[in-house]
Amino acid sequence: MNTTTVAVGTGAVVVAGRWANQQPIDIKTAIGVGAYAVCLSVLSAADAKMANSLAFIVFFVACAYYVAPSEKGPGLVSKLGFSGTAGG
Repeated sequence: MNTTTVAVGTGAVVVAGRWANQQPIDIKTAIGVGAYAVCLSVLSAADAKMANSLAFIVFFVACAYYVAPSEKGPGLVSKLGFSGTAGG
Protein backbone atom coordinates (compact mmCIF):
# COMPACT_ATOMS: atom_id res chain seq x y z
CA MET A 1 0.00 0.00 0.00
CA ASN A 2 1.14 3.54 -0.70
CA THR A 3 2.62 5.41 2.27
CA THR A 4 0.51 8.47 1.42
CA THR A 5 -2.66 6.44 1.93
CA VAL A 6 -1.45 5.23 5.31
CA ALA A 7 -0.46 8.79 6.33
CA VAL A 8 -3.91 10.11 5.41
CA GLY A 9 -5.52 7.24 7.32
CA THR A 10 -3.40 8.02 10.36
CA GLY A 11 -4.42 11.67 10.15
CA ALA A 12 -8.08 10.67 9.93
CA VAL A 13 -7.76 8.44 13.00
CA VAL A 14 -6.08 11.23 14.98
CA VAL A 15 -8.68 13.84 13.99
CA ALA A 16 -11.61 11.49 14.69
CA GLY A 17 -10.10 10.49 18.04
CA ARG A 18 -9.57 14.08 19.10
CA TRP A 19 -13.09 15.01 17.95
CA ALA A 20 -14.67 12.13 19.90
CA ASN A 21 -12.87 13.19 23.06
CA GLN A 22 -13.84 16.86 22.78
CA GLN A 23 -10.21 17.84 22.27
CA PRO A 24 -9.57 20.81 19.99
CA ILE A 25 -8.66 20.10 16.38
CA ASP A 26 -6.36 23.04 15.95
CA ILE A 27 -3.69 24.13 13.50
CA LYS A 28 -1.04 22.11 15.37
CA THR A 29 -2.87 18.91 14.48
CA ALA A 30 -3.05 19.86 10.80
CA ILE A 31 0.62 20.88 10.72
CA GLY A 32 1.61 17.65 12.46
CA VAL A 33 -0.28 15.47 9.99
CA GLY A 34 1.13 17.46 7.06
CA ALA A 35 4.70 17.32 8.35
CA TYR A 36 4.32 13.59 8.98
CA ALA A 37 3.12 13.03 5.41
CA VAL A 38 5.96 15.10 3.92
CA CYS A 39 8.64 13.38 6.01
CA LEU A 40 7.17 10.01 5.13
CA SER A 41 7.26 10.81 1.41
CA VAL A 42 10.90 11.92 1.66
CA LEU A 43 11.75 8.71 3.50
CA SER A 44 9.82 6.74 0.89
CA ALA A 45 12.00 8.22 -1.85
CA ALA A 46 15.09 7.02 -0.02
CA ASP A 47 13.86 3.62 1.17
CA ALA A 48 10.30 2.59 0.31
CA LYS A 49 10.26 -0.59 2.39
CA MET A 50 11.37 1.17 5.57
CA ALA A 51 8.94 4.05 4.99
CA ASN A 52 6.07 1.60 4.51
CA SER A 53 6.98 -0.24 7.72
CA LEU A 54 7.22 3.01 9.67
CA ALA A 55 3.90 4.23 8.27
CA PHE A 56 2.10 1.08 9.40
CA ILE A 57 3.70 1.17 12.84
CA VAL A 58 2.57 4.77 13.37
CA PHE A 59 -0.91 3.91 12.03
CA PHE A 60 -1.32 1.00 14.44
CA VAL A 61 -0.05 3.05 17.38
CA ALA A 62 -2.54 5.82 16.54
CA CYS A 63 -5.33 3.24 16.33
CA ALA A 64 -4.30 1.71 19.64
CA TYR A 65 -4.26 5.13 21.30
CA TYR A 66 -7.36 6.72 19.80
CA VAL A 67 -9.65 3.86 18.78
CA ALA A 68 -9.24 1.08 21.32
CA PRO A 69 -11.31 1.51 24.46
CA SER A 70 -9.12 2.06 27.47
CA GLU A 71 -9.61 2.81 31.12
CA LYS A 72 -7.59 6.02 31.00
CA GLY A 73 -6.91 6.55 27.28
CA PRO A 74 -9.11 8.41 24.81
CA GLY A 75 -10.92 5.38 23.36
CA LEU A 76 -12.94 6.46 20.32
CA VAL A 77 -14.94 3.22 20.42
CA SER A 78 -16.10 3.71 24.00
CA LYS A 79 -16.88 7.41 23.42
CA LEU A 80 -19.23 6.49 20.56
CA GLY A 81 -21.18 4.16 22.84
CA PHE A 82 -19.79 0.75 21.95
CA SER A 83 -18.96 -1.17 25.09
CA GLY A 84 -17.28 -4.13 23.44
CA THR A 85 -19.53 -6.61 25.26
CA ALA A 86 -22.40 -8.56 23.79
CA GLY A 87 -25.72 -6.93 24.57
CA GLY A 88 -24.06 -3.86 26.07
